[in-house]
Amino acid sequence: MMPRSEAGPRPALRLAALCLVAACLAPAGGCQREGGRGEVRVVTSTTMLEAIVREIGRDRVSAAALIPAGTGPEDFDIPAEGLERAAAADLVILSGWEKWAGRVGEAVHDPRRIALTGVHADLMLPHYHLEAADSVTEALVRADPGWEVFYRYNRGDYRSRVAAEVDRVCASLAAAGPARVICAEPQAELLAWMGFDIIGTYAPFRGPSEGEIARLVDVGRRHGARLVVDDAHAPQEAGKRIAAGLGVPRVVLTAYPDRGSYIDLLGSNAARLVSALD
Repeated sequence: MMPRSEAGPRPALRLAALCLVAACLAPAGGCQREGGRGEVRVVTSTTMLEAIVREIGRDRVSAAALIPAGTGPEDFDIPAEGLERAAAADLVILSGWEKWAGRVGEAVHDPRRIALTGVHADLMLPHYHLEAADSVTEALVRADPGWEVFYRYNRGDYRSRVAAEVDRVCASLAAAGPARVICAEPQAELLAWMGFDIIGTYAPFRGPSEGEIARLVDVGRRHGARLVVDDAHAPQEAGKRIAAGLGVPRVVLTAYPDRGSYIDLLGSNAARLVSALD
């Protein structure tokens, strides 16, 4: 499980952040950006990165994702409208694995307005998520240096709130007891982190053969699988057939929030699993 994050911001830092916010709310208008705009326009590749930007930037930023929440990143090809949105943004934040990242770079022209998190992993896992939050914070500081204290304060607060939710989720999963599961490969790492015993996986995009499905049903029966876990952004026919063959519940998890927060999504994913085990 993820270690508890370090203590929150020191009182002096908290005071500095509050003073900075107060100064920027004053009528003098000293915090307006070039051209009179008062916010940083950020475009991200996924809704998960968008959610992180909202946590770190709060009302200082406007954030929008290029990939809709219900669309799997593997299936997405950025349209001309998306390239135009990226070109008009103050800052574009990508993970770096996007197959169309080069096209975004060509549209934006100025490489200083593009930031890569460099985290090529499932951001549902708290340690990877907070690594991406650190990268987002640094990108916002570079794009808007006058608000550095504000962004860093929010990052510290966010780390504390994620740690609290991790503690709550871990406690609820521990109370549900150990469970053996069969899952779609994209969900395997998260389920392992949550403490599940994964006795079989399938590759939903490749489409398991009849023989592979029969083998997984046999494995599940012999080892007492209690759940089949599917990925919301991948084909789900194989998961449905395996769950039906075993006569166990099937749970569908998602890795991308729909205008909500990561904290809420982590909690709701865990709640679906706990409910299916009751």
